[in-house]
Amino acid sequence: MKKVFSLILALGLIASLTACGGGNASGNETGDSAPAASTAKLRFVTGGESGTYYAFGSVIAQHATNNTDVSVTGLVGNGSKSNVEELADGNAELAFCQSDVMAYAYNGTNLFENPIDCFSTVAALYMEDVQIVTTDPSIKTVADLAGKNVSVGAAGSGVYFNAVDILSAYGLGDLDADGKFTKINAIMGEEIFGPILPILTYESLDEAIQTVESHPHPLALYFFSEDKAAQKKVLDRCHFGGGCINDTIIHLATSAMQFGGVGESGMGGYHGQAGFDEFTHYRSIVDKKTWMDLPVRYQRYNKFKRKMLRMFLK
Repeated sequence: MKKVFSLILALGLIASLTACGGGNASGNETGDSAPAASTAKLRFVTGGESGTYYAFGSVIAQHATNNTDVSVTGLVGNGSKSNVEELADGNAELAFCQSDVMAYAYNGTNLFENPIDCFSTVAALYMEDVQIVTTDPSIKTVADLAGKNVSVGAAGSGVYFNAVDILSAYGLGDLDADGKFTKINAIMGEEIFGPILPILTYESLDEAIQTVESHPHPLALYFFSEDKAAQKKVLDRCHFGGGCINDTIIHLATSAMQFGGVGESGMGGYHGQAGFDEFTHYRSIVDKKTWMDLPVRYQRYNKFKRKMLRMFLK
């Protein structure tokens, strides 16, 4: 109960710092001075009517209204992203928002085209764990979701952002240009031995490089460009076994260069001399003669032995 009252106190004291737009939180829509006894009114965007945040927010709003001189109205929200935008548009003075989405809004990343930095944090309610649940006994890890249909929640909701972060980290999906989550199924996570060429779009070379580097290092990379600076950037920043500039496959056709992967795409290389060296084991042998055995090798060590060792090591 103390935490609830602390939150209510925070709502009353810091609410004016949470709003971004020009909304009027005084309860006097004309902007004229209100009587001292009037009740301040705040609009609190929560969550969807069937979700936890709406119920939780409604209880907080009602409790604040009943126990303080602040009238808080709980409003239905459309997810963390929408809630931040409601603050920015001046449609609310308070809102629920997951901490990661708040950071995305502040920095203008993910689904936020432009930064929204005109809000402040009132209180941290609780730490939220993300659970991935399934009825399929064959799914044991996140990686096992490759090629499966995954419910990621409503676009812009906190769960949606969590799903994008987790699945993208495993190379199982990402956001398209419209901010829609697109599933990358198993064909994008395994080697393709067939006439299939998946195509992903990008807006900048840095974005393409980031996509490549966010996945396990590939066996080969083929880059098509006459731009020398772009060629150098790709070669410097991307990790891969081998590749071509403005061509494909041909790098493995010559015995003068080794062919192999790096990391999950393989270790070592073969073809020509490199193949001979790779599959050759070089044994190390010390042939010690028996006619002399220096006592400095054995304990107990003393100043004389240390002096002798330094002399030999020189």
